[in-house]
Amino acid sequence: MGSLKICSLADVKLDEIAALLYEQRLRLGPLTPAAQQGDALRTVCLELVTGLAANRRCDTAVLVQGKRVVGLLAGERQLHAPEKLESLYQEQRSVQVPLHGFALAEDIEPFAGVAAMYGHLSGRWLEDGLMTHTLDLAIGDRAVTDAWVAMGFGGKSVCVLRETRLPVESNSSVATRLVDPFDEQAAAVADQMHRQLSNWQAGSPMFWPYNGEPDADYSRLRNELLAGDDAAMFLAGDSDSAKGVVVLIPPFFISRLFDTSSMLYLWEGVSAAGQRGEGTGSALLAQAMAWAHGRGVRWCALHFASANSMGAPFWTGHGFVPVADTLKRVLDPACAWARGSES
Repeated sequence: MGSLKICSLADVKLDEIAALLYEQRLRLGPLTPAAQQGDALRTVCLELVTGLAANRRCDTAVLVQGKRVVGLLAGERQLHAPEKLESLYQEQRSVQVPLHGFALAEDIEPFAGVAAMYGHLSGRWLEDGLMTHTLDLAIGDRAVTDAWVAMGFGGKSVCVLRETRLPVESNSSVATRLVDPFDEQAAAVADQMHRQLSNWQAGSPMFWPYNGEPDADYSRLRNELLAGDDAAMFLAGDSDSAKGVVVLIPPFFISRLFDTSSMLYLWEGVSAAGQRGEGTGSALLAQAMAWAHGRGVRWCALHFASANSMGAPFWTGHGFVPVADTLKRVLDPACAWARGSES
């Protein structure tokens, strides 16, 4: 079979990398809702790989065996400012491996392949002070997931999908409504609910850092999106005594390895304090899914924190199916200076 060696993306043909990614997606495709298929998948794989090659903030390692390309790992350096929206989801001065940034041939032992590629890049990231590494990983290959866990990664968030046509059971009598996109009072309520959600996720056991710095950027983008035709916000209760909110937007946060042509993203779904478990979330979800289905949208996607003990059973209990995990590893800062001893 030959030994495994690391080379750079510039040393191989991009169509070979794209073919590797394509083959990996085909293996997982039959089990994955809304997965791209056929020629559309081939095209997307090549476009995504080409994007990695052109991205100056992306570090790559290509695994070869003989003359055959058998692995890819590509991580993008996250260097955004703390007041930018990205800092809500990606730690500053971190590395993010997107869903299309990892691929491994079926006949390569997962631990060996992952260790070779991650070992090659992680030392460089450590030297540059990039101590937090996150990875989007398709669900379906337990051995691959176990290999990343062995590298020190654990769950951060889960991406889930559901069909909008599926019914949502709701016994709540709470009134819900579609909000006028230019309703400033409703926008203020949405801001309040966003802060409430972020504070909730900052607590135990999720511990997602939040200090409010990106809030203005979040509000700006949400209001811009709601002014368009492919976004909507739903409110439970009155603006003066809101009980919850759901925001649907285009699927910007979903990989193009999925068919996003008939998909919306549930950006935030929040029940007010004291309303969780009272049916408010189900009532909001029911109206949001009916609205999306009525507009011909087939799929709804969202992410929830892996450690969200209330969110996880709510979403999966309402028909959302996990399709990808985001895993995270934070290196011990002492690794930057405690590099061994000569004695």
